[in-house]
Amino acid sequence: MRLLGFGTSFVSERALALSLVALAGARGRRVLFRGLSATFRGGEVVHVVGKNGVGKTTLLRTIAGLTPPASGEVRFCGVPIGKEESDWRGAFWYIGHLPAVHESLSARENLTFLATVTGGGARGDVERALTAAGLGRVADLPAGTLSAGQRRRVALARLFLPSPPPVWLLDEPLTALDSGFAARVVEQIENHAARGGLVVLTTHQEAPFSRGVVAFDLATFAREGGREG
Repeated sequence: MRLLGFGTSFVSERALALSLVALAGARGRRVLFRGLSATFRGGEVVHVVGKNGVGKTTLLRTIAGLTPPASGEVRFCGVPIGKEESDWRGAFWYIGHLPAVHESLSARENLTFLATVTGGGARGDVERALTAAGLGRVADLPAGTLSAGQRRRVALARLFLPSPPPVWLLDEPLTALDSGFAARVVEQIENHAARGGLVVLTTHQEAPFSRGVVAFDLATFAREGGREG
């Protein structure tokens, strides 16, 4: 399977599908959820909901291939993740609730590295993304010297790069953000979905989405089975 045109024309909305098949997730020896079956498609923003400890972060990490499932599997466009690795890994962006930035590198250096990986590495692209994230004045400071909110902006600045991968997995993306930038992130998420991308996220914050969001109640699905679509 080969994926083309992440930046302007994703895989068609019908073809872009992320499926959970009888999925179970665990933390250590404790099973958090089991029997999850669902299919999410391009053009959707999926909000994973549930009380603390139900396994929302574990689910996102399992989808991203960072945590192995206790049982079941995740399929991307019909192919189980872990197979044809060079294809599916390039199709996902995972941003955890802790900002995964290199603290010894500047905001600009962090973003330039990510932009190079995704093919949006032109200097102008990076500068526009830094500006969109409100990082212009601190772009050349080591990320480790920035505030928690600024480090969060460094992690999220990639969302403003051109040529993003089609699937975004965002764990609490609005944490530590002021309301103005949180609204810009929500707008970017909606723009991504409008172009045919898929966003799966968790958030405890009030998110001003202007379009419909698919609510995925992890506890409910763990008890009652799946959502097929």
